[in-house]
Amino acid sequence: MSLKILFVMRTASHFSYHETTLNHLVRRGHDVHLQFDPYWNHKERIDDRAFRAWQTAGHQVSVGTSRQRPIGIWRTILFATREIRSFGSYCARPPEFAFYQKRWRLYLPSWCRSLIKWTWRGRSFGSWVLGRSVVRWSMALIEKVAPADPGIVAALRTLAPDCVIVSPANLRYSEEVEYVKGARSLGIPCAIPVLSWDNLTTKGLLHVPPDLLLTWHDGHAKDARRYHGIPLENVVVAGSPFFDKWFDFTPIRSRFETCTRMGLDPRRPYLLYLGSSGNIARDESRLVLTVLTALRHSQDRQTRTTQLVFRPHPANLNAVRRLDRGGVAVWPRAVGLPDTTAGLHDFRDALHHAVAAVGINTTGMVDALVFDVPCIALLASEYRPTQVDTTHFQRMVASKGIHVASSVKRLAITVGKLQSGIDRRREARADCRRRFARPRGLGAQAGEVTAVAIEGLAGRQTAAQISAALDQEFAKLPVPARPPVEPEPPTPVAPSEPIGTAIRSSIRRASVEPIYAYYERSRDLVLGMLDEGTKYGYSDYWREEIAGFDYLFDASPLVVAKLREHTYHITGVTSYEYRGHHAVEAPRFAAKLQRLRDLDPSGLFVPESPRLAGFGHRLDGDLVNIDTLKFYECLIALDRCQVLSELREVDRRVTVVEIGAGWGGLAYQFKTLFPNTTYVIVDLPPTLLFSIVYLKAVFPDSTAAIYGETSPEAWFTGPDAPDFVFVPAFAARDLQVPTPDLAVNVASFQEMTNEQVTTHVNMLADAGCARVYSLNRDRSPYNTELSTVTEILATRYRVEAVDVLPESYNMLDAKAEKKKAEKKKAEKKKDPPVNAYRHTLARLLQP
Repeated sequence: MSLKILFVMRTASHFSYHETTLNHLVRRGHDVHLQFDPYWNHKERIDDRAFRAWQTAGHQVSVGTSRQRPIGIWRTILFATREIRSFGSYCARPPEFAFYQKRWRLYLPSWCRSLIKWTWRGRSFGSWVLGRSVVRWSMALIEKVAPADPGIVAALRTLAPDCVIVSPANLRYSEEVEYVKGARSLGIPCAIPVLSWDNLTTKGLLHVPPDLLLTWHDGHAKDARRYHGIPLENVVVAGSPFFDKWFDFTPIRSRFETCTRMGLDPRRPYLLYLGSSGNIARDESRLVLTVLTALRHSQDRQTRTTQLVFRPHPANLNAVRRLDRGGVAVWPRAVGLPDTTAGLHDFRDALHHAVAAVGINTTGMVDALVFDVPCIALLASEYRPTQVDTTHFQRMVASKGIHVASSVKRLAITVGKLQSGIDRRREARADCRRRFARPRGLGAQAGEVTAVAIEGLAGRQTAAQISAALDQEFAKLPVPARPPVEPEPPTPVAPSEPIGTAIRSSIRRASVEPIYAYYERSRDLVLGMLDEGTKYGYSDYWREEIAGFDYLFDASPLVVAKLREHTYHITGVTSYEYRGHHAVEAPRFAAKLQRLRDLDPSGLFVPESPRLAGFGHRLDGDLVNIDTLKFYECLIALDRCQVLSELREVDRRVTVVEIGAGWGGLAYQFKTLFPNTTYVIVDLPPTLLFSIVYLKAVFPDSTAAIYGETSPEAWFTGPDAPDFVFVPAFAARDLQVPTPDLAVNVASFQEMTNEQVTTHVNMLADAGCARVYSLNRDRSPYNTELSTVTEILATRYRVEAVDVLPESYNMLDAKAEKKKAEKKKAEKKKDPPVNAYRHTLARLLQP
């Protein structure tokens, strides 16, 4: 029999909590009328994408707006007494509700807040008074005396539904509670499905009890009786329609694809940090960075390689900018609940492949439990009130389904144990999965159970009769299977494949890779720069250099696929030095890496990317070569002179200018740590060919502005600044860059003439660039056209040296540096003196 069902919700953003229930009601042929509060549904930009997608899919329901009690004496009285009554309920509850009692004070009328300030014997007199049972009974009596709104009653008479469903009915200024009162006055059966896992303990009271309360689990039923006065004979435990999504059988993406989408290395494990709402933690970036540091300094090798992903709460993005600059992967970056199909699948994929989920106190932690993923609650003193003083968090801990870490050090230890297969919460987690999500049986979809319960309500059945019918229909359904995982992509070359066949396969794959098409477009732009640059002149030295790698302007797909192999033209570092028969050198690299890590409290290490044939010794799963260590040392130098901490405090997109970026290695490391950066590279045109292609390969989703492709005037206008800007050196003077936050030069100022270095320094100073970092000798040994780098910087900047290691960046240890110095000393009479490489920071002089 088809029923007419009125479903009143506060906003369309709550739709995902009831989606499976509505699916089953419509599928079972019922006439569903959805109504949203006209004020709350349009007051601010709500996330209604899931509801709009559901409508587009063709579900036949009518959609309208609910009515409100008009402004008047009863509205004023009821709204005030409901807030007072909710606050009084918190005053009468155990100490673990102190956090919510304190929060609810803000919602009280002004005269009540003044009353609460009065204290007697160290206790709030107002809180004591409002918590008295007689006062709360008086407030409840006002609710009973107040008549149902005539307009809502008339609307219900006109629609004549078989039953009324209202949600959530206990938020501040919940207009939908009036529909419960109106339905009861007309004798229309009404129900309230509990909205969320903590709705009955952290929100307001259910001021008008429904005929039927549909709860997720037995704990909700006890809360309803204890705090809301709803007897158990009016409660049906139906399960959580909101968690039905975690029993979806849609295949999970492969680990390779999931990690690639999040910007992670698929070969290394990762920890998924679940951000909390602003009510729990306004900005938890400091704690997240502390977690990253603890992982990096773990005694366990596998834990040290663990990556960290921060998943922001959709309503709290305060931590994102600092984490961008701190080297934590932030994903996803879009605002909005994970209640669309795409958003849900992204969340499932990220949870499935994670070592564990970790958080302070957020619904996402329960999501992880229900999806059977290890979850760690990280206790932190600064968030103690939102953990120790919140009953739902304490219940989650008491369930034994989550791991509890009392410090970030203990967190790192727990991560190590999980990676080694020690998971002592597995059985308890499975029990939580059943109790929290599907107490009627794992095979019983909570949305269908709720729909059947609504049918029973419309048929005037009691809660006991409904429960008996649910047991009969759902108790013996089979447990659903876990969703399958898509297979990992095949390795590029099978070991048994003939060599010639393998090379042919590699060529075919390389020819269709997007990066090759990008190379062709970039090459044409660079050739145009070379033509234009002829007017400005090239030195004989650079003409000779260009001739050495001009074959790269006609590179085959396979050459582009291995572009990193060819960067030796710029650095002199070849992949040959890192092949297997040179593995005997790996311990020296490991030793220097450890020495640098000992100087790095911020966790700045970024390994060589394997893209475009990246190479290096394999250390703890990471590729490390001399370039890797050089750029890591540069970042440590920037951190030691407080530049990186200063940039982390900048509340906007950062602009960095690197003069002479070579193949883009430092840009790769910096952009990895500080994604919210526009990175401007000023270089000779032929060298730009390397950095343009390389940086697109390692950041495939990045945007770039390349000289000759678009007008320079448009590069920094509009809301979306590019990730990278590539400019030939001859055009740098005309570049209208927003005031750069930092300029960088590594080992190229020393090779320029006085005029060239002076031009760059003046350009930066005139643009207002406050910081210039340099890793250079004062002058290359055979450069007779340069005074010293320091002297020229000092004309516009205050220069200070930064100590990192005693040896130069291109040496693995001080002993080798000493031998080199002795050799140079012996040749002093034949060659000009060679200055050592120095880290320096130049700060702009005030005019």
